[in-house]
Amino acid sequence: MTDLPAIIAAEREDYWRVVAECLNEFYGMNPDECIRQVNRAREYIKDHTEEELELYYHAEPLSIANHLARSPFDFPDEWIDRYLEIRDGAAGVSEQSRVGDGFKMGMAG
Repeated sequence: MTDLPAIIAAEREDYWRVVAECLNEFYGMNPDECIRQVNRAREYIKDHTEEELELYYHAEPLSIANHLARSPFDFPDEWIDRYLEIRDGAAGVSEQSRVGDGFKMGMAG
């Protein structure tokens, strides 16, 4: 039997790992600052309705990273291939091999 809440929680963890990796890769934030930014965003949305969360999680993680970095939403085209590697590599890869110890998130939401 499928444990849907566990699947959703795991997908959301992957989502935030991708956001953190984008902050590090494209905006040069150190891992601690990436985690602070991600946790701040997660705290902000934690009391939203499930419908609102669903809309939020449909945004591309790079767009969320862009917003958290307070950068304009016109990122260079050369970022796209690397971003897709980061995003698409998040599915089905263990946390350790994907991001190492620097990007363990630790908040639910």
